Amino acid sequence: MSDPGREFRKVPIETLTALVQSVQRGFYRFNESVGVDVHFLKRETSLSYSIPYGVVISVIGVVGNVRGGLSVILAQDGFDKYVSALTGGLIPPDLGNEIAMSCIGEMLNMVAGRMALEMSQCGFAIDITPPQTFCGDKIRQVESDDTAHIILPYSFGGSSCGVHLVINSRSV
Repeated sequence: MSDPGREFRKVPIETLTALVQSVQRGFYRFNESVGVDVHFLKRETSLSYSIPYGVVISVIGVVGNVRGGLSVILAQDGFDKYVSALTGGLIPPDLGNEIAMSCIGEMLNMVAGRMALEMSQCGFAIDITPPQTFCGDKIRQVESDDTAHIILPYSFGGSSCGVHLVINSRSV
């Protein structure tokens, strides 16, 4: 796995552009709706097999004209911030609390739903799966030779998170 851009070269540029832009618009819209001011760290964007670690990862599958997945990877401070923002501070951000954990799944569901809507406006037919959310001390997604990975990093109030877009290059 020496060339992380190899699989992206198999994806038509129009498809890649539509995906990345729709994910970003969905992520910004979500953050706007919960009052979190995020900043895209453009210089840290990477095509990578080196997927970051976090304490919480939420994953949604993407099927249709494009196949792959979308995930959000959060460190503890990011988890705390989003659970507080989504619940108005009513639910403590505890990794052992299923309701707090479901907040991150719902966050990704809103981002992915927006991505699917944006993609449909660009002529792509895609559906998303229900989110799955995992937690642990140092977790990350596994890599595959048939997938193209892009990490879209964001920062907010001293915290950071990564939005991870995975495209199965055999599907496009």
